[in-house]
Amino acid sequence: MIMETTDILDDLQKKSAYWSNSNKTTFQMLKGLTIPFLLLMIVKISFMPNKISSDGAALSNVATSAAYMAVIVIYCLVTVRVLKRQLQIFTLDNNGNLKEKLTNTIIDFKKFYVTFNLTYLFLYPIFYYAVIKLMIINGATSLDNTLLICGLLTIASLALGHLYYKIQYLSKIKLLEAHLKQLEEDGYNFPNTL
Repeated sequence: MIMETTDILDDLQKKSAYWSNSNKTTFQMLKGLTIPFLLLMIVKISFMPNKISSDGAALSNVATSAAYMAVIVIYCLVTVRVLKRQLQIFTLDNNGNLKEKLTNTIIDFKKFYVTFNLTYLFLYPIFYYAVIKLMIINGATSLDNTLLICGLLTIASLALGHLYYKIQYLSKIKLLEAHLKQLEEDGYNFPNTL
């Protein structure tokens, strides 16, 4: 049972490391695209004078686009930090009491999961709004439609995220809880190392 517990923790750590590393790469690519995107917006506005009535309106459009890009960058930065925290939860050293570490891992992940969902409950709609506003020409969709799309995308993202976490993480956390309980009931003397 100890080997299976160790294998579960190792699997959770590897999954967390994968997502953490892939999101760091995505964030780096996005940072690299920010300046070219803003330059593209300036060029686009410069060559579409019939769509914009004044230089002030053109600067306003660039500033608005920059604000939407900032929201997307913030979203990516938060995601990198969230996934880094998840990785920290499953990264265990080999010193200390196994029971304490296992208990703390379970408690920390449950707290993390609630915080994760609350964070993205507020972050997803803002992120989707910024993406829609950047991708769709102003005025192509009404505010009501844009907000509806953001709401639907948020619900879908949270539902799919929960499904993924339920399959990949929560089921294994339940196994860890069952192993911990069984070992305690059997009177297992927890070693001070993994």
